[in-house]
Amino acid sequence: RWKPSVADGYYRCLLLHVFPVMGGKRISDITSREIGQLLDKVRVSRSASTVNNIRTALSAVFRLALLQDLVRTNPVRNTEKARRSQFEKTLVMEPWTLKEVAQVREAFRGSHIEAFVLLKLSTGMRLSELRGLSWSAINFEEGTIFVHTTYKEFSQKLRDGSTVNRGTFATPKT
Repeated sequence: RWKPSVADGYYRCLLLHVFPVMGGKRISDITSREIGQLLDKVRVSRSASTVNNIRTALSAVFRLALLQDLVRTNPVRNTEKARRSQFEKTLVMEPWTLKEVAQVREAFRGSHIEAFVLLKLSTGMRLSELRGLSWSAINFEEGTIFVHTTYKEFSQKLRDGSTVNRGTFATPKT
């Protein structure tokens, strides 16, 4: 029920942060306290966003375990979300200046992707939305574009440790 890239992100969080600490335990023996201690330990060196991603991945595992009667409760529910500290950097980027936009337009003038770049600059569409566009999504008479498909490439970590690159069409994020 998750997009492949989301499922892979969950798996990577578990592989990197949870399995080394709790991988040998029965899922029914894992407590809220242990999960809280794990999240606190990760928070020392990682962002609140990373900690919350781990928490979300763990919660998804326990929701599935509940459906399969492997556990009686979801212990992640008794843990708190990490909060961003006032000194932590935010991932929000400043928008480009008009000068920067002009430089990018000039750099791609006459190239085979000029229209793609201009569409990106003028609409603010996500890259995955641009890559998922089809001609039928564009109404030239009304000057509108309907984003109904996205295309995203991602690398998927396999159980044997190898990585494969995949791509998928999906519905837009929002």
